[in-house]
Amino acid sequence: MFNVSISYINNEHDFTIEFSRVDRNKVDEINGEINGELSQEEFAVLSVFKNNKNVVKEDIIKGTGFSSRSIDRIIKSLKEKELIKRIGSNKTGYWEVLK
Repeated sequence: MFNVSISYINNEHDFTIEFSRVDRNKVDEINGEINGELSQEEFAVLSVFKNNKNVVKEDIIKGTGFSSRSIDRIIKSLKEKELIKRIGSNKTGYWEVLK
């Protein structure tokens, strides 16, 4: 069973219920398996790659809110840590998560 946080927002014309796992952003659990430590930003981008291997940079920017330059820097760092690898060309290829 997971620890779940539930938030409820009641507006005049609609309402929103948000369910989220409390422990979903724990970086410490993943660091034991990975060489070196991951920053919160690296963990967020790596999670995007795990969910969609065909993701494009614009989708990562929308999903994380990071700048284009930050995404470039984080991808470079993840490559250096041998956590991701580009398979195929930039146009038709995809990202493989190695660990």
